[in-house]
Amino acid sequence: MRPATYPYYPMTNNIYYPNNYSNKFLLPPSKTVANNTDLSEYYLSVGKLDTAYNVNKSITLRELNQVTDAFHKLIETNTQEALNVVNDEDISFSALFKLRDHIRELALFEGLNLRNKIALILTDDILSRKMENHSIDFSSCDDIHAVHSALKWIVETGSVHDGLHSDHDAVIDIAAVFLIELFHEKTILSTVADMIFERNRSGRLNHDLVWAFFEARDPQSLVLIANRLKSGHKKDAEFARKLLGFVPGLHKSNHIDAEQQYSYIVNWLHDNSPFLHYTGESMQQRNSPIPYVIVLEAKYLCKTLYRDKNSVLESLTNKDYQLLDAFNKLDMNHKVLLSDFSFSLHQMNLSSWKMWLQYPIAEQIKIAKARTGGGL
Repeated sequence: MRPATYPYYPMTNNIYYPNNYSNKFLLPPSKTVANNTDLSEYYLSVGKLDTAYNVNKSITLRELNQVTDAFHKLIETNTQEALNVVNDEDISFSALFKLRDHIRELALFEGLNLRNKIALILTDDILSRKMENHSIDFSSCDDIHAVHSALKWIVETGSVHDGLHSDHDAVIDIAAVFLIELFHEKTILSTVADMIFERNRSGRLNHDLVWAFFEARDPQSLVLIANRLKSGHKKDAEFARKLLGFVPGLHKSNHIDAEQQYSYIVNWLHDNSPFLHYTGESMQQRNSPIPYVIVLEAKYLCKTLYRDKNSVLESLTNKDYQLLDAFNKLDMNHKVLLSDFSFSLHQMNLSSWKMWLQYPIAEQIKIAKARTGGGL
């Protein structure tokens, strides 16, 4: 059974401009907003992730301590060897983080490799809350790639020791935001999802990571959350349902087993992901945010219409405009009926779908009701 579809209201959210490398980090929103928006006002605003990176779980806390112990022993007798330990390709961000005060006190910064220098500058900027004036010069393409690489290293290796220290975790959070917002990096989403659910289990704050995850604006990434519906850990399944609470009808599936709930989400994404619009709504704004809305006009025409209210992605014919004019005069129930039926017919028989669209809107409704059992 396919879930019913209906639009939720989106909320405007400022977007980080990807060409502005020089001065600003985008931080998660914190302002609480009132939930009193008229759904119809936003009706026309629109709407397989294969994650490649797997965190190296072999970097244990013992190994982290071994690295820092080795540094402390060597710094007494051989500064260069101590620097070699810190500059090793396989060292984790967490180890560098633990050593950063000693590196500063011993004036060893200039002996660090580029990755470590960038990581420490970012760390200092993030923790000093001066993200708008960070000191990295992004003017050269090589530096841009180095920053990208350093940020991925921070998230991928630092996530193994998530929970090490509140400052350590704050740096990982902002690094994830920066990767997703500025570099449109999706390979870290699996890692981010792991941290989100691990923090939820232990009762630690994860709102910024949740916000960063959704800022990827990739509906297929929701499968990474849906996977947790099948988790043996009760908190995982509960939080997954909370994050996916915007999916119409999901709350009605609580009585079915986890595998069926997962299939329900996958089927819903199959039917609706081309017609979803990211709203930017987050847990900082509402307890139950609605990050995606379905654009019923797009689903009715089986076209990706809008990126936002002002940006049409696919060209529309005169016939399309006529259809939309009639469609938008309908009440919400009939819009849902026609959009669902149109998509289903388009999937099953393209020629029949084209013929159906030629009928007047009243005739389309009759056919759709007859084919779907006569109800709304």
